[in-house]
Amino acid sequence: MPSPKSSGLNYTGVLDGRKASKPLIEKRRRARINHSLGELKEIVVSSERNPQSPNSRPPKLEKADVLKFPSLLMKKTGKQEN
Repeated sequence: MPSPKSSGLNYTGVLDGRKASKPLIEKRRRARINHSLGELKEIVVSSERNPQSPNSRPPKLEKADVLKFPSLLMKKTGKQEN
């Protein structure tokens, strides 16, 4: 009788292929996150760009900085509405 490992099944009867696809799913998830962060970064940089010097180099922003700016803006907007 073949063992569960040799038949491609783990002890719960689930195919090992699911376990192998986890890194691929994680890679796709990270790619979506990075794409969305890139779009948000473009919005943040364009809103902060100095109109006096349009050819100036955009600031280097880390992911945390890109996420922090909209949060601060939303807090600021909320205070203005009250």
